[in-house]
Amino acid sequence: MMGAQAIAVSGMGANSAWMDAIASNVASMRDESALPAPNLPYTGYQPVTVQLSASAQGGVVATTEPLMPAYSAGFDPSAPLANAQGLVAVPNVDLATAVVEQTMALQSYRADATVFRVAQQMTKTLLDTVA
Repeated sequence: MMGAQAIAVSGMGANSAWMDAIASNVASMRDESALPAPNLPYTGYQPVTVQLSASAQGGVVATTEPLMPAYSAGFDPSAPLANAQGLVAVPNVDLATAVVEQTMALQSYRADATVFRVAQQMTKTLLDTVA
C-alpha cells in the first residue's frame, strides 16, 4: 500500500506523460506523408494516446499506445508527396480534442500536487505534535 504522497507523485508522473504525448501530437499534426498503398504500412508520424490505469500497489500508471487510425487523407495538391488526386496522409490529430485533453491533464496534475502538499503538511503537523 502506498502513502498519499507516493500516490500523488505517481499521478503527477502519469499526467506528465499524458502532456508529453499531447505536445508531440500537436507538434506533428501538420506532418504530411504519402498515402500508403493498399496492404502497405503507414510510414508517417504515428500519433499516440495515453491510457491511465490504477496500479496494483496504489497510484496510477500511464501507458502510451498508438492512436488508431493513425492518419486521414488530406487534400494538398502542392505537396511533393501528394498522389495523382492531390491527397496526402496527415496524422489523425484533432486540435480541439488535444486542447481539452491538455486542460484535463493540467488540472489532474494540479490536483495531485495539492494532495502531495497537503499530505506533506499533515506529516509535518504530526511530527511537530509528537516532538
